[in-house]
Amino acid sequence: MIPLVLYLVFLTVAPQLWVPLLLGWRTDYICIVLMFGSLLMSGQGHKFFSFSLFDGLLAAFAAWVTLSAIANGWTPESPGRVIFYWKMLLIVKLFKCLLYDVERVRRMTNWLTLLAVVLAIQAIQQKLSNDGMGWANQGLGWIDPLAHAEGEKGRSRWIGIFAGEGVYAVLFTATIPFALAYLSKEYGIGKRMLAAIAVSLLLWGTYCTGARGGLIATLFVVSLYLMIRSRISIKSVLMAAALSGAVYSLAPAYLTTVDDVSKSSLHRVEMWAEGLDMVKENPVFGVGPGNFRNWSGRLVGHNSAVEIQGELGPLGLMLWISMIYVCIKGVFAFRSAAQNEQDKGFGAALLLSVTGYLASAMFVTLEYETFYLLLAFCAALGEYPPAAVRLVRRDFINIIGGAAVWLMGLQAFVIMYLG
Repeated sequence: MIPLVLYLVFLTVAPQLWVPLLLGWRTDYICIVLMFGSLLMSGQGHKFFSFSLFDGLLAAFAAWVTLSAIANGWTPESPGRVIFYWKMLLIVKLFKCLLYDVERVRRMTNWLTLLAVVLAIQAIQQKLSNDGMGWANQGLGWIDPLAHAEGEKGRSRWIGIFAGEGVYAVLFTATIPFALAYLSKEYGIGKRMLAAIAVSLLLWGTYCTGARGGLIATLFVVSLYLMIRSRISIKSVLMAAALSGAVYSLAPAYLTTVDDVSKSSLHRVEMWAEGLDMVKENPVFGVGPGNFRNWSGRLVGHNSAVEIQGELGPLGLMLWISMIYVCIKGVFAFRSAAQNEQDKGFGAALLLSVTGYLASAMFVTLEYETFYLLLAFCAALGEYPPAAVRLVRRDFINIIGGAAVWLMGLQAFVIMYLG
């Protein structure tokens, strides 16, 4: 477990980017070596050579990324994206092999939540500081003119993959469900108090990032949690809606307005339109991994699905959706087979975490390691039920239909928004 925890530390806190003693260390490759060593010592090494349905889909996705890069001609951005997905396949396999029981998966999500809480404290401290400097000597992020007019100095951010305020917020959104799960009556008062503190800090950290998408996604996740705990009764739906409405109405105008002064919403929709044009111009391989900005001439997709479909084409999008679908189906199977409420609650938390991440991915591109680690946790849980997860005819219809509905719905929205 230690190599896995180290990987999470280097991914989130990223001391190799700001602690002098560790500057420049290739910590990802060091952790991979340590993971292999841990796997050999655990006696689980044989599992590395067995492929589940999810492993096959991730391998197929990485292969498609490679083919798209070759078909479009290598650009300076292509090698990094190709390497990223093959490296993710390797890391996901190692995580899954080492997380060979439910308790180990739970402990790993606990570690991820703890690290997110630490960074939430960083976000809060940076926001409240007089000079706006964070722990890694990073300054506050960009704010739109409306926020500046209301006296805001800037938005909290971190470094590395979390240097963007929106991506920083997603770390908190994705880990809140794991803290919420410990508020259940199945846990003792001590754990519930710690969970309440963690939820409060993660919510405060989300606010400090000033990310509209992060705020919406977080409220969505908390509302879903309330509905699930209340078994989705009419009363719980009304309570969740009222709570979300109240919190949203109390937020500053620059966090709730759709037509902001900086036109960030408009620019996002314009990039979604660019993503659709990429599919029309390159219906098989897309424009190639990492080439969205080169094609648009300005920005990235600001939406994971839009960016994937634009860069990799419809088949790439369907492979991506298939990975998520299989993971979610596996966690549902785990919850159905679970023998106690704590395991059922943990399964629900993992589903909410992925849901929150995907909701956030509607507003910002989130193809980062954190997403594939969440999928690895889901895939690991999905292998515990007696029957392995399979894709049947109905599942293929759901995946293909979902991709088609997404493309048509996005086209209709873009036409309505842009006229």
